Amino acid sequence: MRMSGLGGAASGTTFRESRNDVGETSTHLSRTHLASHAGWFRFILTHEEKPHTLSSCQAVMMTVARKRCTVFSMSQSQVPSQKMEQHVALTQAQKLAIRQAVFDKRLELVEALTGEVYSPRGECPGCNRRLTTAEIAAGFSDSPTDIQTTCPSTHCRHRFVAKLIHSFRNAMSQIEVSFYCPSQVLEALRNTGVMEPALLLEENASLHRSAVVHYGTLRNAYERAGFGKYPYNERPEWRTVAEPFLGQISDSEIAGCCGVSRNTIRAWRTSLGIDAFSRSALREEVEERLENGESLGVSAEP
Repeated sequence: MRMSGLGGAASGTTFRESRNDVGETSTHLSRTHLASHAGWFRFILTHEEKPHTLSSCQAVMMTVARKRCTVFSMSQSQVPSQKMEQHVALTQAQKLAIRQAVFDKRLELVEALTGEVYSPRGECPGCNRRLTTAEIAAGFSDSPTDIQTTCPSTHCRHRFVAKLIHSFRNAMSQIEVSFYCPSQVLEALRNTGVMEPALLLEENASLHRSAVVHYGTLRNAYERAGFGKYPYNERPEWRTVAEPFLGQISDSEIAGCCGVSRNTIRAWRTSLGIDAFSRSALREEVEERLENGESLGVSAEP
């Protein structure tokens, strides 16, 4: 028996019944091509309400059509979902890597200006995963009073207090303090009020060090917290140190670290003929490095 076309929609598709060596009846599908699954759907719609009129070959065709349409529908629903998951994962990796790159460059400027070394550290006590700075920052909650971060491992999600390791260059000793997130720094400054740098460091070393790491200077941090101009000068000499960073991070970031206005940095950069920092250029660099297999701002699972 030979039937072709599945109602005319799938040309070149044929069924035939034959008897094998042990006498069992089998139905074979031979095809030259199948342009789309539309023919299978039409065949089901045509014969579904009249199953008693189907020949044995048509009954087999009905079974095959249903299976093919089911597989086709599942594949169509899963493929976009898989692509979306891959796209989201890549986007999250890019965001973390960009955040890590900007943070590292700003911290490098802070350390050059102060002669001090700052190392955020977060080792999850739940799974021993060592978080990058970007992952520590991403794990903070919105609460201005909760200083805990969250482990990004999907099987862990443990919350713990990250640390900030501080030392002076060429010094052997280190000081470990709690690491606040930016919003926690601002809330704590609002509660303490304006204090000179030495006094704040003595009263709350965690707050002082975290403010410097996130905002570059106490002046910038206090202004972000809603206070007026900070009356203490923290960066008397900054131009020579800051010049190599022009165009490497934003004018606002440099201004915050140096304790001056953004317009001051922009005018200075423009006078030197240096192009402004480009986040899109950084994103392209990050994408290229991720494609080359580098892990930027995303630590490996333990």
